[in-house]
Amino acid sequence: MKTPLIFIHGFKGCALQDPQKRRLWLDARHVLTALAPPLALPIHWEQHCQAHDHLKPGPPLTHVLGVKIYGPFLKWAATLERPVHVFAYDWRRDNNETTEHFERFLDTVSPTTPVQVVAHSMGGLITMVAMRRRPERFHSALFAGTPFGAGLVMLKDMHAGLPIGFNRRIMSAATNFSFASAFTFYPTAPNDHRLTNTQDQIVTHDWYNPADWVRHAMGPFASQRDTQGQLLEHLSRSLHAARRFRYGFEAPQRQGERLPPLAALVGDKRPTADRIIKNGPRSVRGYDFDTAPRSPGDGIVSLYSAMPPLWTNPKVFTSQRPHSQLLNDLTAVRRALESLPSV
Repeated sequence: MKTPLIFIHGFKGCALQDPQKRRLWLDARHVLTALAPPLALPIHWEQHCQAHDHLKPGPPLTHVLGVKIYGPFLKWAATLERPVHVFAYDWRRDNNETTEHFERFLDTVSPTTPVQVVAHSMGGLITMVAMRRRPERFHSALFAGTPFGAGLVMLKDMHAGLPIGFNRRIMSAATNFSFASAFTFYPTAPNDHRLTNTQDQIVTHDWYNPADWVRHAMGPFASQRDTQGQLLEHLSRSLHAARRFRYGFEAPQRQGERLPPLAALVGDKRPTADRIIKNGPRSVRGYDFDTAPRSPGDGIVSLYSAMPPLWTNPKVFTSQRPHSQLLNDLTAVRRALESLPSV
């Protein structure tokens, strides 16, 4: 049997649908109007699992308002003379939960044959955790724009919200704060260089300590100091889950651990924000997301952060495409896949 190709999308990379299959993320209505479907997850947890809502993952986003997302790559993949499967998941939910779903998916679609994975962005983190758990299930993998290194892009979304076209409501700060998966991206070191003051000095902040979020007035705590209620409980649960997930791909190489062959497709030509200035000149509720120097990257993930761990011996390929469109650089994708063992 030929090696199956598995595609796993990134954060916000597939449709979200209600039980009637109506798309609530993302189409032209949501970009061009103020229509804001209820995308926020419930922020209460049931034991170790965040409560569910009525939305389910739909197909990967192929394009939005004529902007190509995964469409060209998926069209090309369909021409390959081997099985191709798409793993679509609810990108809002805890990544530990999603990784378990991904492993069960692999056991279902290819119970005996190792698979080759093409993973974009957060999908690459899920793949890496699954691969380190069960390397025998994988033939090889291509990671595109995967944020192995930490970043602060989600703090802006949780703190100030993320406009989608003309819509400032669909991805409000409160909505982004409700996504357990979004806490995966923060640095694990309290003295990480990405948060500084106006004198360019590092601001010590433990991203996985809820008390520091309150102390530094981040996210919803910029306007309220909810030190006892549901916001803090959700933050505590989400950070605990995120740190456990990060350890799954950040842990040092174990004795005798070897992973299947890996390739990485990274952006290196687009200025990418990877620093925030507390009380900087263009602060929004105390944080300046715009004026700090930028690093080379794909516009979302810096070149440094997109590199897999060195001990995995990855083959690295570059693209000038923006983060959401890296896999549409089919020339680079082909070169990367051809560098891996034959399928």
